[in-house]
Amino acid sequence: MSGSGKSVNPSSAIQVSAVYACVRVIAETIASLPFHVYEATDEGSRKAIEHPLYRLIHDEPNLEMTSFIWRETMLTHLLLYGNSYCQIIRTGRSQIDSLYPLLPDHMEVDRDSKGNLTYTYTTSDGKTWALDPSEVLHVPGLGFDGIVGYSPIALEKSAIGLGIAAEEYGSKFFSNGARPSGILTHPNTVKDPAALRASWNAAYGGSGNASRVAVLEGIVDSTNIGAIFRSAAALGMDAVLLSPSCCDPLCRRAVRVSMGTVFQVPWARLGEKNTEWPAAGMDRLHKLGFKTAAMALDDRAVSVEDPVLQAEDKLAIVLGTEGDGLAANTIARCDYTVMIPMQHGVDSLNVAAASAVAFWQLRAK
Repeated sequence: MSGSGKSVNPSSAIQVSAVYACVRVIAETIASLPFHVYEATDEGSRKAIEHPLYRLIHDEPNLEMTSFIWRETMLTHLLLYGNSYCQIIRTGRSQIDSLYPLLPDHMEVDRDSKGNLTYTYTTSDGKTWALDPSEVLHVPGLGFDGIVGYSPIALEKSAIGLGIAAEEYGSKFFSNGARPSGILTHPNTVKDPAALRASWNAAYGGSGNASRVAVLEGIVDSTNIGAIFRSAAALGMDAVLLSPSCCDPLCRRAVRVSMGTVFQVPWARLGEKNTEWPAAGMDRLHKLGFKTAAMALDDRAVSVEDPVLQAEDKLAIVLGTEGDGLAANTIARCDYTVMIPMQHGVDSLNVAAASAVAFWQLRAK
């Protein structure tokens, strides 16, 4: 259990977008690297294509997996559990025939009374099998004894638990977004509590009652993220939505700059993969009834002071990355392109400063 009160294990941690992205990138990248068996010769090393292990490692470790899938699975186990295991299947002549990954959370490593390593594996139907060390390919991660690695998820449970709690909070905002604080009172007995609850939820609940949201695209500077969240909290934004490439709002620098307001404004990511933005993310906003306003320097842009913008019931203010700003295809998908009028030859503002101006001018009134 983490300090946030959330249970953290590999299954729950992988649902955090940051954890999933890190594990996927590391596992896929390393699994895609060339993997050969070499032998030393008088002229130097060369590929040992004839070696019996070459086919297993380079092509097909077992009948169900390619080498890439096998290595990706092993690395995923190592990153989440701190250990990866494979059962070594041998022929009658003790030649290695295949390698099959084993679930790390089903394996128990110990020593017997003589100090020899023992591996006990529990199958999905509850049966246990004692495996000799010669039957197990064990790759341990970081650990103190050099035999069993520590789970990175267990070591970082506080940070991951905080991420789980924040994403759950953001999700609940959209499913039950009643913002008024206080307690409903009634002078007499409520005859139909269900009807009262339904009418309250219809009026105040759900994402449909959010009228102003900030959408951030590709902002990777944690200082800017923190400053934008602080402005969003102060200037009446109902939520902050981030593209998959934005940095984590819960990193320490962002939390410090926001002075804790990242915990006051509901936020969520518009997808977990970069391919989900902007097309899928924009479609989702439009289906929720939002008009989208791209903050960008463009000859066709309207002023942030335009009363048409203020008249919109539901408006998503879209801000782009530092330097380049919003991508052209994002701007093209927005309903409005908006600019901030400036004086004294100033032609642009930092994204955090621009967000504060836009939030103030376009807030619900």
